[in-house]
Amino acid sequence: MTQAIYWFRRDCRLEDNLLFFKAIEECQSLLPVYIDNTQYHHSTQWGFVRQGDHAKAFKRQLLLELRQQLESRGSLLWLAEGEPTTLLISWCRALNIYHIYTESIAAEEEEQEIKLLESAGISVHSLCQSTMLDRELIKPVLTYFPMSFTRFRQKIEALGLRFTEVSEANLKDLRVPLAWHKSEWASRQMYHDLEYTLDKRTSLPLIDGQWITHRRGIEEYLTQDYINNQHIAHYKATRNQLQGPYYSSKWSVWLAHGIISARQLMSIVEHYEKTKGANESTYWLWFELLWRDYFRHLFYQRTCCLFRYQGLATQDELAPVFNPEHFAAWSQGNTGIDLIDAAMRELNTTGYLSNRLRQVVASYWIYHYGGDWRAGAAWFESQLIDYDVYSNYGNWLYIAGKGTDPRGGREFNVEKQIAHYDAEGLYRRTWL
Repeated sequence: MTQAIYWFRRDCRLEDNLLFFKAIEECQSLLPVYIDNTQYHHSTQWGFVRQGDHAKAFKRQLLLELRQQLESRGSLLWLAEGEPTTLLISWCRALNIYHIYTESIAAEEEEQEIKLLESAGISVHSLCQSTMLDRELIKPVLTYFPMSFTRFRQKIEALGLRFTEVSEANLKDLRVPLAWHKSEWASRQMYHDLEYTLDKRTSLPLIDGQWITHRRGIEEYLTQDYINNQHIAHYKATRNQLQGPYYSSKWSVWLAHGIISARQLMSIVEHYEKTKGANESTYWLWFELLWRDYFRHLFYQRTCCLFRYQGLATQDELAPVFNPEHFAAWSQGNTGIDLIDAAMRELNTTGYLSNRLRQVVASYWIYHYGGDWRAGAAWFESQLIDYDVYSNYGNWLYIAGKGTDPRGGREFNVEKQIAHYDAEGLYRRTWL
């Protein structure tokens, strides 16, 4: 084919991007675009916007860097805010383009977007490429998908699989027609009027006071700081701590936007294992990435069920009546429970929260307030920089006992959590 659009969604990288490589190989001219869906600027049924300023500011930075990477190779990146299918169809008609390449995302809204494009006569080429293990590679496991993570992991390990090899391609020359460079979309800035101040108390790693959003910066941080200083060797022991840049990997922030792939990260871990030796912590990093894969495959199996209140339960269940006062107290960190309030204030201030505290505050919303788990999941979507539809909804379902947890939900005792993880009150003093 002569021309096509590459629509970046949650795969904002040029390396280890198999679909992007395929598009380059099959097209004479490829138009890279990124569209911020303005639907996410609207209020949810619970009264708050779906995408807050943390994610916007982070995306503004990473998209400028993605554009620079493309321009250095003779290409460009059109940036736009609007309804994705409307913009894509209008561009296709204006430029006589009939093909779009885009990442496959197993969620209702994203799948509907593909259907609308196809109904407009556009051929959509898509691929699931956010997993550590390629879906084709684990086809025997997916054919009879085990609903419990433990059984899923056991089947993967029985096959002797760790991760799919990183794919490579020559990206030196990506020149596109001059007319595309002259378009207003080629120079448009994303969220140019957004005023945002990064709170230095964040647990996310920073370089020169800024987030790390460039692949080379990420790899430099991982190899020269996180790995060379042996934080990787202690991951399993420290992963449940509450604050600081090194207690956990923080990979979720980069993975959520596809700046770097799970396969690239595992190749870095494997190199460390070959030079320094494998240990329980390097296994546990793989284990956590496998959890991430598991939720993705679960969504491909059961997309239609995972946004209902009853989740995977076969019997209909009425959702609790939404209580705005309870939700305001929980979401704004005004419950009167120090650990919950500190955690929610960290989330709202920085767009990040430790995995341990995500579980604790989710449990508190569901079991103390009797709240609809979907309202909590939507608040996380609104606030988190590392929001990922699969992990976010998968974990909320798990805590609520409406997913695949064989124990039927997880209610956390807040006092025990304080005793285990903040006995001296350092975390709470940071945020209260």
